[in-house]
Amino acid sequence: MIIDRLQYRIFLIVMLLLLLLPRTMVAEETAGVQFSHPGGFYEHKFSLVLKSSVPNGEIRYTLDGSEPTKDSLLYTAPIPIGYQPDNSGGIEYIETTMERIPDFMEWQEPGEDIFKATVVRAQYFSTAGPVGVVETQTYFVDGQIRNRFTMPVIAIAADPAGLFSFESGIYVPGIIYDQNNTDRLAYGQQPANYNERGDEWERTANMAWYEPDGYLGFSQDVGIRIHGAWSRIQTMKSLRVYARSKYGEGNIDYPVLGEEQNRTYECLIMRNAGQDFYRAYLRDIVGHSILQHLDLDIQRGRPVVVFINGVYWGIHHIRERFDETYFEHYHGVDPEDLVLMENNSLLMVGNDTDTKLWNDVLDYLTHHDITQQDHYDHLLNQIDLDSFLDQTLVGLYTANQDWPGNNVRFWRVRDPDESEAAAEEMDGRWRWLINDLDVGFHFPEYNMYDRLVVESRTYPAPAWSTLLFRSLLQQDGFRSRFLSRLDYHLNSTFSSEHVIQWVDYWQDQLVSEMPHHIDRWQVPASIQEWEKNVNVVRTFAEERPAYLRAQTEEVFGLNKSLCLTVRWIGERGGDVWVHGIPAPSEDSVWQTEFFHGTSIKLEAVPRTGFQFVGWKTSDGEFLDDVEIQLEEDMEIIPVFQRLLWAQIPVLWMGGLAGSLGLYFSLRSLMRRKKDRAHELLLTAEETVHSEMGIEEDAAGNLCSQNDEHESEQIG
Repeated sequence: MIIDRLQYRIFLIVMLLLLLLPRTMVAEETAGVQFSHPGGFYEHKFSLVLKSSVPNGEIRYTLDGSEPTKDSLLYTAPIPIGYQPDNSGGIEYIETTMERIPDFMEWQEPGEDIFKATVVRAQYFSTAGPVGVVETQTYFVDGQIRNRFTMPVIAIAADPAGLFSFESGIYVPGIIYDQNNTDRLAYGQQPANYNERGDEWERTANMAWYEPDGYLGFSQDVGIRIHGAWSRIQTMKSLRVYARSKYGEGNIDYPVLGEEQNRTYECLIMRNAGQDFYRAYLRDIVGHSILQHLDLDIQRGRPVVVFINGVYWGIHHIRERFDETYFEHYHGVDPEDLVLMENNSLLMVGNDTDTKLWNDVLDYLTHHDITQQDHYDHLLNQIDLDSFLDQTLVGLYTANQDWPGNNVRFWRVRDPDESEAAAEEMDGRWRWLINDLDVGFHFPEYNMYDRLVVESRTYPAPAWSTLLFRSLLQQDGFRSRFLSRLDYHLNSTFSSEHVIQWVDYWQDQLVSEMPHHIDRWQVPASIQEWEKNVNVVRTFAEERPAYLRAQTEEVFGLNKSLCLTVRWIGERGGDVWVHGIPAPSEDSVWQTEFFHGTSIKLEAVPRTGFQFVGWKTSDGEFLDDVEIQLEEDMEIIPVFQRLLWAQIPVLWMGGLAGSLGLYFSLRSLMRRKKDRAHELLLTAEETVHSEMGIEEDAAGNLCSQNDEHESEQIG
């Protein structure tokens, strides 16, 4: 019995320990640091209190963006927040460019009033070491903070050594440049820390997103790398942000590009405007924005303000990246079935054998006569011609100086889905992307045909980059389609009004923040210089369509472009589309130019209650065709007719109005007759009175006289 009781007691003690021990372990494993104030916008300074729910440990914290270690600052008292730190010796004074570099690219010391936030990173430590996760909060304190930002704010917190140290910093030339130092000026891909790629050069960071009003969109740990090619040489680098499960969240689930573009992201780009960094800072995003109405793969974006470890880092353009998740979201492509290539058959996404899919197209071009319709038709089964045309025309219009020998990207699905229900994108044809337009919109008079129609062996238009276009130009059907598509874009996508609207929009988005950005990086030289550069883009938009039209006429041997006029006469019974372009509905006359001899498609869309009858020329001739061949200036009139059922209410209302009119007319006539009879009666009475010798003044009192006479009789 004694043994049984002892065993029972031991059993109870063991069970109690088993119940308590896991709770203690779980408590330590989930132990975190609580902040008395969440990160965000504050108008006044305050003291930050840190605490943990687990006793017998300690809190270590940092203020430089690094993750806390057992040697970091020990929390013993509230931390003052909102007191601007010493501006000397901060990370903003670290030079981020090489020694031998063109003068205009050299790093310059920032202004004296760079705005700084306070980043606090804290972790709980037990006697065994760190417990839980690193908590990160960034505080922006200013009396006018609620009106300080007009765009979202991104706070990046990362180990300063991983970003800026000589040995491992990804943001500086560093040891790799020092070991490969040469006497020549540095451009592009010259060895440097910031030109390195791969997992080894990815750094862990915390990324927090604040809306302009201070609302916290999200905060999570991510990986960051330097992004871009030649733009890495610039003082402010582009950053690529990766959401990975090893950092916590496997994606960024927040509408960073606005609610209308709500989707999750595994990777985002914070771009430094590329080669437009020193100039207008909006060329690339303008170029993509003017194409939003088309069925094209573009990189949507918006400007944001970035802080790195609490230091103001200037305006970046947050952009989508052409990766597997992009094609899965917009086209429903399985990432395992995606083939993505760039430039001269370089595979970006896919298997090593996938390059053959594109090389087969090039081989077919080389060994077949595309002027033969069957060969041309076969090629059209391999490529999406409209996609290729649009990509080519964007390069032509923008006068992109880094194209076509660079920035060419195209994709397809590896295994086509041949079912009737399959989306068009699943047909296995090659389609093109719009990529890097930051060196366009400079020279409105520049003739891009000099690159496209002549075989060359060197950059910017080596033979591989123009082979497809030069081959297709031999086919009459392609030439006609090319001119028609260019007509469409010149009258809509590339019209001066359309492009200038987007230039104005993005300038308005940037203007309030640009003085701070300029103060940080000292480029452009002033806000006036920036506005001057934006006006260069605006002038390009005004002048480029006329230059491109004239250059096209010369290359294709066309007569001068002709004018087509659409005129509405009478009641507007419908809308008109000309060559895919909606004619403004508020105007009675609409005119635009088209290439001589091109085929123009007309489409009339009747409004409710109308039917379309046909097209009528200015000389009275009716056109039966919906396509016209423009051989001279022409005016056409769309003829719409109100449907009978739609006329019934009008007829009814007209009949009602007529009936009411007749009623009131008869009533007026009867009233006039009655009045006339009354006049005749009065005249007759006056005659009788006159004959009886009764004075006119007494006639008005006849009724009262008769009343008195009657009263006397009654009395």
